[in-house]
Amino acid sequence: MRNSFSNTVKTILKNPGLTIGLIVLGFFVLMAVFAPWLAPYPPDEMDLSRRLLAPGAISKAGTYHLFGTDSLGCDLLSKTIYGARVSLLVGCLGSVLAGIIGTALGSIAGYFGGMTDEFIMRIVDVGLSIPFVLLAMTISMVMGAGLLNVVIVLCLTGWMQFARVTRGAVLKIKQEVFMEAAQAYQCPPGRIIFRHLIPNLVAPIIVICSQQFGIMIYSEATLSFLGFGVSINTPTWGRMISDGQSYIASSWWISTIPGIVLTAMVITAFLIGDGLRDYLDPRLMN
Repeated sequence: MRNSFSNTVKTILKNPGLTIGLIVLGFFVLMAVFAPWLAPYPPDEMDLSRRLLAPGAISKAGTYHLFGTDSLGCDLLSKTIYGARVSLLVGCLGSVLAGIIGTALGSIAGYFGGMTDEFIMRIVDVGLSIPFVLLAMTISMVMGAGLLNVVIVLCLTGWMQFARVTRGAVLKIKQEVFMEAAQAYQCPPGRIIFRHLIPNLVAPIIVICSQQFGIMIYSEATLSFLGFGVSINTPTWGRMISDGQSYIASSWWISTIPGIVLTAMVITAFLIGDGLRDYLDPRLMN
């Protein structure tokens, strides 16, 4: 087991994109977990006497603000740190729940085929033909604001990508010899799906889940920017960008800093997804 773990670490270190992605993701995770201890001020602490302070400025009260402050005098570093909690939580829950639904429906469509396949994939085609923002905004207006509702919205709009990828993988796996043997022995469909199909779908599911993780984070920021995200009292990177758009000419840091952090998080997710694809796909291994 020790040799296997050592070989895995060596393989990961050979992929610079995956290594950098995991390091940066670990940094964001630690930042979110230890936010109460890392944030110098409460994220919702307002003080109009220190509003629109530039990065690195010191207020009249002697408080230091590394990232500056916003229009209400809130410390941007504290809001950025706490915003990581929302992004990571939404990204993880949204991608996992969407993955479970999409994998189940994609496996059923690919395995049974026929009218079942047609019905599920037509739903996928219709869903993917609707712009994400329009579909997400419509669902958000019906369900209302809130962290749980945002996760549900992203799950309802994200499972279709999993279903399409899973269905394609299942169609290939069905042609394998072990699948023909399982069907020849008249194994129940449920047993074939859960004991033979899904275990062979782990690699592509992990890859698309890591990529969807970044998409979920970006989507949550988009909804928050448009005012359809979590509650207004919860600090999120998307809402921080939205709050600073009126001051972009004079106080650029209000929108720019959370925008940079959001971009770094999304790029990190895609680096991990590409690295995992190279690691889990034997055809791409040296």
